[in-house]
Amino acid sequence: SVDPATEIALTFALPLRNQQVLEKLVQKIYDPANAKHYGKYLSPDEFAEQFSPTNEDYEQIAAYAKDLGLTVTATHSNRILLNVTGTAEVLEKAFNLRLHHYQKPNGRIFYAPSHDPEVPDSIAALIHGVIGLDNHGVRHTYNRLKKAAEVSAHQSASHSYPSGPG
Repeated sequence: SVDPATEIALTFALPLRNQQVLEKLVQKIYDPANAKHYGKYLSPDEFAEQFSPTNEDYEQIAAYAKDLGLTVTATHSNRILLNVTGTAEVLEKAFNLRLHHYQKPNGRIFYAPSHDPEVPDSIAALIHGVIGLDNHGVRHTYNRLKKAAEVSAHQSASHSYPSGPG
């Protein structure tokens, strides 16, 4: 089991409103035949007003998190994400699950819940997902530093074909 005092960061994801209207709008924005909407994108404020969860829903999720004993660490103006932290013990009680350590064949150890989280019916429709109950997925950047040999090979090659800056 995960140490009950382990601090874990979570993110509540809230569902968008008016999803069918949003899908139609996106089609219109990218349709060159639609002169009224083509290439006319919404500002972040316009998007939030039309499609983000309501302020009331967002505040209800924040209050729910606080009632569970979680600490709200960040809010977002589009009201789609709510960042919180809590101890493993609080999370296990809050979502009726157990957090365990597991080991992958390559030796990497990660934590994950024993089963899917549970939330009361009264709040379930306001939550699209809970992100961070495990650390199984490892994010990788696609950026990489070129090795010195690659850089020098590129520079010497660029002098033989002067078509632009090296």
